Amino acid sequence: PFIQTGGRVYWQATPTIKAVFGINNGWDQLPTNLTPKTVEAQLAWSPTDKFFISVEGDSGMQDGGEGAVGGPVSIGLRQILDLVSTYAPTKSLTLGLNAVAGYQGHAIRPDGNGGTVTDSAHWNAQALYANYLITDKWRVAGRVQRFDDASGFRAYQVGFPCGLSFGCTALNGGSFVYPASEELKSV
Repeated sequence: PFIQTGGRVYWQATPTIKAVFGINNGWDQLPTNLTPKTVEAQLAWSPTDKFFISVEGDSGMQDGGEGAVGGPVSIGLRQILDLVSTYAPTKSLTLGLNAVAGYQGHAIRPDGNGGTVTDSAHWNAQALYANYLITDKWRVAGRVQRFDDASGFRAYQVGFPCGLSFGCTALNGGSFVYPASEELKSV
């Protein structure tokens, strides 16, 4: 309940453009003793009910790592740029795209020789989604994703894991998901 707790201001600039500005506790690490807050800004555009695109940026100080490596805490600037877009070519089909790029200053990460190094880290991820409404009660969904953490900071392994998953959902609450991530190994 404390991660990303803060305040936001929403501004509807036009009927199709919305902006969001905020200050929050940020990031995904607890406990944290950071006093500086994270700032966020988002710009979203939805010219029709079939298309949406949003760009969001977050920037703030964050632990550069300790939990995964058990070493000293290193505080550095973390920044994220996130793009989300959806397009519904028909009433039944919705397609989605999500792309994110991240940076961490003073990151404690693996050095490739069994030790650690403290420097900056970069990572990025992309995902494509498809959601198809079969009936008014059932839909199927699929996702393919790629995560590039060449520095090994976020996943604590060097590589480019990819994944694929499928799911079927009853709109009254039941669902199942088949993750095929094990079938796609690092490339």
